[in-house]
Amino acid sequence: MVRLPRDVENAFEEIHIQKVWNILEEKFSFNIKGWKEDFTKYLASQSRQISERQAFIEFGLKKIQPILNGILKRTDYHPTWINLMRWVVKSK
Repeated sequence: MVRLPRDVENAFEEIHIQKVWNILEEKFSFNIKGWKEDFTKYLASQSRQISERQAFIEFGLKKIQPILNGILKRTDYHPTWINLMRWVVKSK
């Protein structure tokens, strides 16, 4: 299980998931329909003890963060995904 920074852990909720999808579509032209299908398969492959929220965080770290870091020319381990979630939580 992924340990999140406290500010993200305490504030990131399932409602923020759609906001993240919207940003990925608007800012990075992600095919959200396809990505949501991939996420649905990923979620189905997880144990029942993993919440949708936790699965989304892990999916993003494993599948989306490497792509974003490539687009943004960042190192492989730059916390782009966590920073995106933090930004979504803090923006009104």
